[in-house]
Parts: sequence; C-alpha cells; structure tokens
Amino acid sequence: MRIASVLLVLLFSLGFTACQQDCPGACPAAPPPHVVVMTESSTVTAGVQATLTGSETLNLQCEKSSGTTTCSWPVASPVITGTYSLQVSAPGEQTTTIQVEVATHGQVCCGSYDAISPSAVTLSPSDGGSD
Repeated sequence: MRIASVLLVLLFSLGFTACQQDCPGACPAAPPPHVVVMTESSTVTAGVQATLTGSETLNLQCEKSSGTTTCSWPVASPVITGTYSLQVSAPGEQTTTIQVEVATHGQVCCGSYDAISPSAVTLSPSDGGSD
C-alpha cells in the first residue's frame, strides 16, 4: 500500500511538471470581453455604440483600430457572466440586436479569460442599400 501511494505521488508530480514545461514563463494579460463590429460594405464605422442588457446594463467602449471597430467590456467594470441582449448601432446603419453569452473560459497555463459569444456583429445600411 505504501509503495502504491509513493508511485501515485511520483506519477502525479511528473505529469504536473511536464504540463508546466509547456507553459510560457509569463502569461500575457487576457483582453477584456469584446465584439468586433463590421458593416456589409466592409467599411470601418465611426460612432459605433454597443449596449449589453441582462443582469445589468453596460455600455461597451467602442474604438476603431487596425481596420475594424472593436467594442470592449470596460476595464473598470467586473465581468458578470450570463445571457445578454447586445444592441449595436452606428450612423447610417440599422440598429442590430442579438442575444449573446458572456462566459469564463479556462486556459491550460494562464488562468481563465472572459469572452462574448458570438463575438462579431454585422450592421446593414439603414436605407437598405438603395440610393
């Protein structure tokens, strides 16, 4: 019985050490939960507003960068997981409302991170595309 216990401890510690060797020395900070906002014409839209409504109402912080508009959970607000209604609007585009899930996901080495799913919204022109 004692030999079996020692072998079990050795096998566990070897497995744990092997897992830790695959991890980076320092883990990067996880980005806040966010959604990418696109338009049917693939243009980057200015003035995007995104609001989550569920267990709380939260205005996401939207900014244009690298050819996309990204709306992120405010860093100062704690992430509360659950089902939300996401309403996205922009000048010249139809307001779009979809249901999203905010959830915490695990990572092998660097702890957990929060995400919004689905993580992309496409807006349609408000005039239906006609001139």
